[in-house]
Amino acid sequence: MTRGSRERFGEAIMSREDQLIARASRLESRGSDWYADGRFEQAAADFEQAAAIYRELMVDSPTRFALRLAAEINNLALARAKLGRYEEAVSALTEAIQLAGPYDDQPEVLPFLGGVTSSLAGALAELGQQAEALAISERAVLFRRAVLPAGELIIDADLAKTLRLYAQLRAAAGVELDRAQPTIGESVAIYQELAAGDPAQYEPELFASFAVMATVLDRVGRDDEAQAIRTFLGDKIY
Repeated sequence: MTRGSRERFGEAIMSREDQLIARASRLESRGSDWYADGRFEQAAADFEQAAAIYRELMVDSPTRFALRLAAEINNLALARAKLGRYEEAVSALTEAIQLAGPYDDQPEVLPFLGGVTSSLAGALAELGQQAEALAISERAVLFRRAVLPAGELIIDADLAKTLRLYAQLRAAAGVELDRAQPTIGESVAIYQELAAGDPAQYEPELFASFAVMATVLDRVGRDDEAQAIRTFLGDKIY
């Protein structure tokens, strides 16, 4: 019996709901593979089909499938953003937040909301909607911090990335620079700790945060410090 035959046989004895869930899972898995390979059109097509299945399942079980649909819509939004389709990405990300928002009292949902709101802020910035992007990026930081322990320096890669976006948006707009400075400083400090243990993975992120730090320093008139950072970076940013 071939693999395809086994899958069809297995589906034949499953309930319709289980069949739909299995199909959505396969589409999501294949879409993730397309995404990792940089084939974003194919990824978007699979994620969209998976989302359609979860929409169908939500008709009878909205509470059960709301978060699954939100996750699939988020995947679709990320693929659309990679294709430069930012308006569609914003629409999808907004829907994902609406679906997941009612569950923000569940700690496991907060990291997801942090990622989605951060992506939304980035997509809004690409569309030139700076005021909205600034506000959303602040919410993203709050979501990230909500599930982390208190401490002087929390070593968390997702937090570091969200902090970088927060500072980058403010540097680009030339506003709230007094808040952007310590924020990008925290992002750099987190990535320095992470890069010490895994330079291959985290040095590029560290250098990206240093580049944002240089821009923030330029904005506040600390040109010599900004130039020193750029000299250190050299051709590390590309």
